[in-house]
Amino acid sequence: MGMGEHWKTIQAVFRESQNSSMHFAIATVNPGGFPNMAPIGALFLREDKTGFYFDKFPVKMSTNLERNPRVCILAVNSDLAFWQKSIIAGKFETPPGVRLMGIVG
Repeated sequence: MGMGEHWKTIQAVFRESQNSSMHFAIATVNPGGFPNMAPIGALFLREDKTGFYFDKFPVKMSTNLERNPRVCILAVNSDLAFWQKSIIAGKFETPPGVRLMGIVG
């Protein structure tokens, strides 16, 4: 999914993810070059295709980002009714999840 033309849809999937599971998964790169995953509870996507989050609890995330600013953020709509409706219909009316990759700064 191209970010520019689908930004409103991406924002909607992130809202649904927040409402259904109360967190997102964020991956940073650890010193060994491997992904370090952590849940974050607050992420806000702006209209200009940027965002901001709060990282009070993930201890390694800030350290990893100081060394390597690349991140990957995953949002999944975990609502049971959404999944049941999609299974019955045999398709998703809206994307079930979005993965954003970017640079923190």
